[in-house]
Amino acid sequence: MAQKKAKTVRLGMAGYARLLAILRTGPQSPVEFQSAAGVGHTTAHRILGSMYALGMIHIAGWRMEPESPTQPQFIGFPGSDVAPPAIRPNGRPIDGSRKPRAIKPTSELASFKLLLQTLESPASKDEIMAATGMSAQTVRRAVDALVKWRIARVALWTSRPHPGGAPMPNYQLGSEASAHRPPRTSARDVQRRYLRSRAERERISGLASLATVWRTPAAVLLPDYA
Repeated sequence: MAQKKAKTVRLGMAGYARLLAILRTGPQSPVEFQSAAGVGHTTAHRILGSMYALGMIHIAGWRMEPESPTQPQFIGFPGSDVAPPAIRPNGRPIDGSRKPRAIKPTSELASFKLLLQTLESPASKDEIMAATGMSAQTVRRAVDALVKWRIARVALWTSRPHPGGAPMPNYQLGSEASAHRPPRTSARDVQRRYLRSRAERERISGLASLATVWRTPAAVLLPDYA
């Protein structure tokens, strides 16, 4: 009887955000990550191997258990790997350390990394969509999850292209508190700004017309000798 192929679990952007948040709390070996994340043995190794291949996590230490292979402990975000130990705490030499297995990342995880790279600088959801090619719904879910797990924050607020719209949040990687949302411009303030702007345009237009008259040579009347 043919053996069934293991089914790949689709975590979604929000799921990857939660797992990355777990990996930021401290170094996690595959066994420790499996317990903290509530995933199976195969899924834990696949996620860690894929994130490591993409440079999203690095080796921050090594777990050494008696009579067990030495395992790397990963922590979230890029960094320099800690070299594998050569001697156990009891003084016995380590024959070999279990290095992470190279695993080809899924397209979804690769897209998640692209999203994180986009958030290295402040970006609105529209800008994230343009940079990643993701749908509005995917970006919304991903950003909401990143903010929830304190991987990203609202770095600043900007005005919308049309007057009178609510301020627009711009997101960036960081665990600090989000910037406070500024008050929305009232309809009266929008109308006042419009009238002030129109009056300024009319004033400048009038000055421009007057300057045109000044630059036009006056007509010279010649005497009539007839």
